[in-house]
Amino acid sequence: MKPWWLLWWWVCGLAWPAWGVTLNADTPQRPLAGQVWLLEDRSRTMTLDEVRSSAHAARFQPVVAPSGQPLNLGFTHSVYWVRIPLQRTADAPALWLLEIPFALIDELDFFAPGQPAIRSGSARPVVQRPVFHRHFVFPVTLDTAPQDFYLRVAADNPMTLPLVLWQTAAYSQHDQIATLLQGLYYGCVLILCVYHLFLAWSLRDRRFALYAAYCLAMGLGMFAGNGFAGLYLWPDTPQFDRISQNLFLSLAAALGLMFSSAFLQLDVRQPRQALLWRGLSAALWLVAALLWAAMWRPSAQQPLHIAFMVLSSASALGILYSGAQQWRAGMKEARLFMLGWGMVWGAALVATARAFGWLPTNAFTGYVLQIASAVEMPLLSLALADIIRHERQRHEARQAYSLDALRASEARLEHTVAERTRQIEQALQSEKALLAQHLRFSTMISHEVRNPLGIIDGQLSLMAKEHELGIQHLDKRLPVLLGAVRRMASMFNRWLEHSRMGLALDNLDAHRIPLNDWVQRQVHSNAYCLTQHRWTLTLTPTAAQVEADEYLLETAFVNLLENASKYAAAGTLIAIETRTRPGWVGIAVCDEGPGIAPEHHEDIFRDYFRLEPEGGVRGMGLGLPIVRRIVLAHQGQLELDSAPGRGSCFCIWLPECGTATTATAT
Repeated sequence: MKPWWLLWWWVCGLAWPAWGVTLNADTPQRPLAGQVWLLEDRSRTMTLDEVRSSAHAARFQPVVAPSGQPLNLGFTHSVYWVRIPLQRTADAPALWLLEIPFALIDELDFFAPGQPAIRSGSARPVVQRPVFHRHFVFPVTLDTAPQDFYLRVAADNPMTLPLVLWQTAAYSQHDQIATLLQGLYYGCVLILCVYHLFLAWSLRDRRFALYAAYCLAMGLGMFAGNGFAGLYLWPDTPQFDRISQNLFLSLAAALGLMFSSAFLQLDVRQPRQALLWRGLSAALWLVAALLWAAMWRPSAQQPLHIAFMVLSSASALGILYSGAQQWRAGMKEARLFMLGWGMVWGAALVATARAFGWLPTNAFTGYVLQIASAVEMPLLSLALADIIRHERQRHEARQAYSLDALRASEARLEHTVAERTRQIEQALQSEKALLAQHLRFSTMISHEVRNPLGIIDGQLSLMAKEHELGIQHLDKRLPVLLGAVRRMASMFNRWLEHSRMGLALDNLDAHRIPLNDWVQRQVHSNAYCLTQHRWTLTLTPTAAQVEADEYLLETAFVNLLENASKYAAAGTLIAIETRTRPGWVGIAVCDEGPGIAPEHHEDIFRDYFRLEPEGGVRGMGLGLPIVRRIVLAHQGQLELDSAPGRGSCFCIWLPECGTATTATAT
C-alpha cells in the first residue's frame, strides 16, 4: 500500500459516496480510476466470496486520483482486488464495454453480478478473452440499480490499471483510429528495417545492419507491449508473452549500444568507452537470456524486469554522453544522433519513473517510449545518412588530395625526367667532346710519334748509305737521333706521369722546403726550358718555408716552365718569382705569350684540352691538369691571370708552415 494513499483515504474516506459512477446516454466513455475501491491481498489467496464478506469489505479503500488518470500500482508482489460500483440512468444503454488498455497484466479476472467469472490476462491463453482484442475488454451489462463489479489483478511487470467504460459504438470508432495509428507506426518500423538491411547488404556496412536489428528489436518490443504480438504472433504461448516486451527491449538496448559504438567510432576515438559499452551490452544480452530462461518461473521475472529498466536507462545516458563528447571533438554527424538518443533517454527515464510509481500514468507517460522511438528511429536514419555524406565528402577530399599529390608527383617526375634528360644530353655532349679530344689526342700521338720515327728512320737510312760509301758522319747523325728519341721519351713520360698522378697524390711525401732556395735550384736545373727566351728570377725575402712533396712540386713547377716556353715567342721574357700574402707563399711563372680568353680559364685545366688542337705547338693537354691536381693535393690554390694579347701568369699558392686552409683553385 502506498503511504501517501493512506493520508488521502483518511481525509476523503468519510466523504466518499456510497455508489461511485452513474452513466447516462450522453456519456460515450468514462475513465473509472478515480472512482473505484481497492483491496490489497498480500497473501494472493483470497476469493471473491471472501472479499465480499463483511469482514473484508471494510478493507476496501477509495482510490483518489485525478480525473482520467490511470491507477498506477508500480512493481508489487501483491494481488489487488478492485471494486467498481456502477449504475445507469433509464435512458442509457444497458450494454457497455470495460476496457483495460494495458497488455502486461498477468492475471486479470472479471466478476459481474450474477455472471460466471471471466479468467483473462497475459499469462492465460487468448481464447479465454471475452473479446478478441489486444487489450482486455469485458462486456458489462448495467442496471438502473447500483451494482458492484470486481476485478482481481496480478502482474510481475509494473502494474497499471487504466479503467475506461465505453459505449459500444464510441469504442469501435476509438479502436479503429488507435489501430490505424499503431499500424502506421509499425509500418514505418518495418520499412526502416528492410531499407537499412538493403543498405547494409549493398554498402557492406555493419552500422546499417546493427541499426536494422535495433529497429526490429524495438518494434517487436513495442508490438508485444501493445498487445498485438500475444494476439497474432504467439497466442498459444502466454508464458512468453509475459516476458516478451522487456526481452525485446533489452535486445534493442544492447543493439543500440553496439550501433552507437560503431556509429561514433569509439573503438578508434574512445577505446575505453567502447570497452565499457561492450560490457553493458553484454549485461543486457544476459538479461534477455535470463528472461527467456525464467519464462516458466514468474517469481524470478520481476528482478529481471527491474534490472532491464536500470540498465537500459544507464545505456541511453551513456550513449548520450559519448555522443556529446564526439560532437565537442568535431564530429558534426553526432548532432542528429544526440537528438534522437536524447529523446529515447528522456523517454526511458519517464517510463522507468512511471513503472516505479514516481510519475502518474497517462496517455503521454504510458506511450512515451513508443512516441520517442517513432521520432528517434527516423532521426538515427538521418544521422546515418549524414555520416555517410560526411564520409563521402572526406573520401572525395582524400581523393582530391591524392589526385593533387599524384599530379604534383607527375610534375616532379616530369621535372626529374627533363632534368635527367638534360643531364644525359650534357653527359652525351661531354662524351662526344671527350671522344673528340681522344680522337685529337690519337691524331696528335700519331703525329708526334710519326715525326720522331720518321726522323730516326731517315737518319738511319742515311747512316746505312754512308756506311756503304765508307763515309762516317756520326757527329751529325747522333745528335739528331738523340733529339728524336728524347722527344718521344718526353711525350711518353708525360702520358705515364698523368696516369700515375692519382696514386702519387694519395701518398704525399711532404716535408719542409725553404722556398727561395728551392726555386733558385729548380730554375738552374731546368734552364734548358729557357734557352730560347729571356728570363728573370725575383725572390721575395719574406717567402717562408712550405711543407710539400718535393717531387710533385718540382713536376708542377717544370710543367709551368715548359708551358711558358712553348706558348711564348722566342726572345720574349719569362719572369719567375716568389710571392707572399698573409698565410700563403707563392711561386709565379709569367710569360708574354698570346694569353687566354676568360671563357677558357677553366677549360684549360681539363684533361687533353688544347686551345688550338691543330696548332703548331706540341703537347698533349695534360700539363696544366697535372699542375692543378698537385696544388689541390697540397691544399693550395692555382691562380691564373691572363687575357688575350697580354700573356699569362700562373701562380702556385701554398700555405705557410703551420697554416691550414681549404683547397680551392682559380
